[in-house]
Amino acid sequence: ITNRTKTVAADSTKSSATNKRNATVFLKQVKYATAYAVTIKVGSGSPQTFTHTTIAAEAGGYTVLTNTAKSILETNSNNNALKQLIDAASISNLTVTALESSLELVHSSSDIEVTVTDDQGGENITAFREEVSVLANLPAQSITDRKVMIRSDSTGAADPYYVKFTPLLGTSGDGYWGETIGWDVSNGLDDSTMPHELQNTALNAFTFSKIAWSDRLAGDSTSNPDPSFVGKKIQQTFFHNNRLGALSEDNVIMSSSGSFYNFYGISILTPIDSDPIDMSCSSTRPTKLHSALQTAQGLILFSEKQQFVMFSDAKILTPSTAVIRGISNYEMDPVITPVDDGLSIKFISKTSNFTRVFGMTTRGNEENPLIFDIGKVVSEWLPNSVTTLIANSQNSMIALYGGSDTIYLHKTHVAGDQVVMQAWFKWQLPGTVEFTEIESDTMWSVTVNNGVYSLLSADLSQSPDDAIVVTDDGTKINPYMDMYAQADSVDYNISTPADAHSRVYLPYADITGLTPVVILKGAVSGFTL
Repeated sequence: ITNRTKTVAADSTKSSATNKRNATVFLKQVKYATAYAVTIKVGSGSPQTFTHTTIAAEAGGYTVLTNTAKSILETNSNNNALKQLIDAASISNLTVTALESSLELVHSSSDIEVTVTDDQGGENITAFREEVSVLANLPAQSITDRKVMIRSDSTGAADPYYVKFTPLLGTSGDGYWGETIGWDVSNGLDDSTMPHELQNTALNAFTFSKIAWSDRLAGDSTSNPDPSFVGKKIQQTFFHNNRLGALSEDNVIMSSSGSFYNFYGISILTPIDSDPIDMSCSSTRPTKLHSALQTAQGLILFSEKQQFVMFSDAKILTPSTAVIRGISNYEMDPVITPVDDGLSIKFISKTSNFTRVFGMTTRGNEENPLIFDIGKVVSEWLPNSVTTLIANSQNSMIALYGGSDTIYLHKTHVAGDQVVMQAWFKWQLPGTVEFTEIESDTMWSVTVNNGVYSLLSADLSQSPDDAIVVTDDGTKINPYMDMYAQADSVDYNISTPADAHSRVYLPYADITGLTPVVILKGAVSGFTL
């Protein structure tokens, strides 16, 4: 359910604004007779430097362990390892986790700055806080949820991207780096401003609620931007090619294939065919899309002054193959949604005094559609007050109503591929028509008369036996009566013998503008009204 007057907003909840309280010391090489130094500065405090020097060469009294990455970082017993030196300094609120080739430093309350060097120009050790230049500069082990921005990469990614570490077991150790969302980025869409759903949860039970729209999982507002309807109003939602679509201004926005509530790319490094589609209808005319209908040729898009088709030559609609082109330039009502009656698409155009009805038949992708004025034979007969257009493909019929007690109908009879007959007619109902729908050859209407609402039905089938009155001799008649229904009960008034008569009780409130009629079935004697 889409509210055309609601401006869509991004979720105000954002990812963490910074990762400056995390730092990683990555030992790339272990060399003999080399001094490794780590300098830590917490907030505005003074920097502290911690140095560990490896042995000159393997010799008696030393084990191989003393010249491994693990020994330099954590377990050296002859010359304190870097973690042991940092821990001994007792830096408040600083946690140090030693891994096979790296140290992870996390401060719980302040930003930290970490620099490293060695006496060989710093080629053996490196440190980073929020970003690295390439993915290869990340250690194979880390702690859970450690997030880093990759500035550039051999994949040729145009924008920086972000990765987060997930351990295979526990909170640190072996694991993998996977794409994630960037710094200070909205998590996604504000579901209170997006379309809602009405869900049938049980017999005659419905729940109206917000939808759990998928969050942005990778990139930032540049590399994985919000769908173009954010900050604008959605005019219509629809389903097409296994995607949920939305129309906003001159854009068509479609969800991920098979994932109706996701309007963000899964990865910015590897675009895939199932990614969302967000395209604009390029035109020299002002274009504001308000309706869309599916056809065999593609998705027909409607604006007030121009119509378009969205299709793919590859038959499968993807971000890279989708194409939108103009197909006609008819003026149409931007409020009343076009319909498909099984033979053609019907849409209306209003003047200051009356309403025109057009039919559109699409052809091949390289051909313009056929458009014809089906209301020309009743020119100026349809009022401009109609507000709704509905269709019933089973009966090749359309109906228009709104603002009065009259429904205007058009029916087409087709034999083979030939249109044999077309006819306009109208029905007057006992009250202002509020709603009409056709289902299984039955037209249902809600009317209001003097504040009383009624649900009415009319059978549209060719042989409505159930709706026809049969006389005693078997003759079938179909009198035109509004509010036809079985009486709730009938009794005989004997309180005033001089004026004795039968009383018939209606199953609804009396409508004073209509004249009551009673139909008696079978042989009835002594019945007076």
